[in-house]
Amino acid sequence: IYMPRARLLGLGLLALAAANEPLYDFESSPLIKLDDSNFEKEVLKDDGHLWVVEFYADWCGHCKQLKPDWAKVSEELTPIFADEIEGDDAVIMAAADCTAGGSEICGKYEVNGYPTLMYFGDSHAEPEKYEGPRTSKALKKFAVRKVAPDWKEPPVVSMHA
Repeated sequence: IYMPRARLLGLGLLALAAANEPLYDFESSPLIKLDDSNFEKEVLKDDGHLWVVEFYADWCGHCKQLKPDWAKVSEELTPIFADEIEGDDAVIMAAADCTAGGSEICGKYEVNGYPTLMYFGDSHAEPEKYEGPRTSKALKKFAVRKVAPDWKEPPVVSMHA
């Protein structure tokens, strides 16, 4: 199939632009953006909250697959912890781009693949790597049970009985 060079170049530039787009829009999301400049202050020195952090790369296909579930969980956790967000034991969802300003923290926590999910609990210096399913339901259950071990998802009530 013949395609003019200008069109091929245009398609290549479009693909490159899409590959360089940031994965998350932190301005319109409850997710907290972490990087080398704020990680210690936000996570390690925060005695009042528990943190679940995604270490990612914008270009990573697995990270792009996780994005909808990670964003959904961060939005669903906000009302669950609304009363506790200023107090102890609230879970905060965050993300750190290992390729843009987060390379030091990713090296420190030996992030070797993307996405890597870690829970920073009471001992923020010793994070727990999350190895469970990467669905919104499983991630939400994991985060909430870190605060309330007996928590169960409320049943869905059908209005069509």
